[in-house]
Amino acid sequence: MHGWRTTMEDAILTEPFLRLPEVKLQSKQEEQKSAEIVSVGEVDMSKGVQLYGVYDGHGGNEVSAYIRDNLVTALKDGDYFKDDRMELALEKAYQQIDI
Repeated sequence: MHGWRTTMEDAILTEPFLRLPEVKLQSKQEEQKSAEIVSVGEVDMSKGVQLYGVYDGHGGNEVSAYIRDNLVTALKDGDYFKDDRMELALEKAYQQIDI
């Protein structure tokens, strides 16, 4: 059948915890022990970042594997990621690894 390949050329990227959500900690003091107890307050899920991708090999697995193996590092190292500008961060990361 036309289009069938004998090997898998696609690469899959899963980063469910690229950036964890922000957790606001609240501290309380026990009167008797005067020890500080830290408890979890609000969890801001809007600050969490997840990344998933499927990259088609188009005749070879080298490019799709390269993207899978290098995109996350390029993304995290970029200034836009650190500034929470995700659309630009992703665009620049792809441009950086485009060889």
